[in-house]
Amino acid sequence: MTGLLIAGVAALYLVYGLLLWRIQEAVLFPAPDAPAAVLAEAAAGAGAQELWLPVRPDSGYIGKIYTWYLPPDPGSPSGDAPAGLVIYNHGNAEDLRNRTSLYRHLNRRGWGVLAISCPGYPGTPGAPSEAGMRAAVLAAWDHATGPLGVPAGRVVLHGYSMGGGAMGTALGAVQPGGLVLESTFASITDMGRRFAPLHPVRLLLRHPLRTIDRIGQLRAPALILHGSLDRLIPVDHGRRLAAALPGAVFVEVPDGGHIPPPIQPGSPYMAMYDDFLDRVMAE
Repeated sequence: MTGLLIAGVAALYLVYGLLLWRIQEAVLFPAPDAPAAVLAEAAAGAGAQELWLPVRPDSGYIGKIYTWYLPPDPGSPSGDAPAGLVIYNHGNAEDLRNRTSLYRHLNRRGWGVLAISCPGYPGTPGAPSEAGMRAAVLAAWDHATGPLGVPAGRVVLHGYSMGGGAMGTALGAVQPGGLVLESTFASITDMGRRFAPLHPVRLLLRHPLRTIDRIGQLRAPALILHGSLDRLIPVDHGRRLAAALPGAVFVEVPDGGHIPPPIQPGSPYMAMYDDFLDRVMAE
């Protein structure tokens, strides 16, 4: 009887591990459905230019990255040319339409915005992956510092949740003027251990997204915000990311959950965000 029980537990252990390995993309990267016509209409309404950016030849991704470019308002302090540029990536189950109020706020203050859709998310074909995220961020970086002519020190990487993980894939390969992370995990490996503490998660994961290992390579200011009551990605992840980067500003949002993101027009954290961007411009 004891032998049968042990065999049953072992079988369940193996089946659960196999299930985690097989379905991890569906769990990690839930993407909404938004047809091209819907995105185009939304882009026009937001005053955004639709761009399809080429990736670096060694990226491992075949295709182009769908992005929105929103130039600063003509009446802003910088006029038509961006004083700086924010490369933004949204979270899971979102697309480029989710933060249009943030984009417009930045435009009014003289910042350009390049909002990216990683492979597998609306507008960009392919399967979601860590390599695809890196390809998307680097494509946006190359466009910002190349055709758009924005100095690297005036480019800010900003990601929310999984979007923060996407920004983390490029750290070390690029040196932006600043980094903003909202409700971002230290690594998917650490997240996986919450759901499979007895399994070799590091071996099972194809997309570890270990921002915690890369953030120390940043040589620029960082602003990290995380809700104290975030049940999806516990606040300890934000604390650890900040601790891994000396000088990072960490803000624990009292009673904040995972949704909505902390930086919202009208919230007290918007002013903090503006001050952070001003600091980047001053350095």
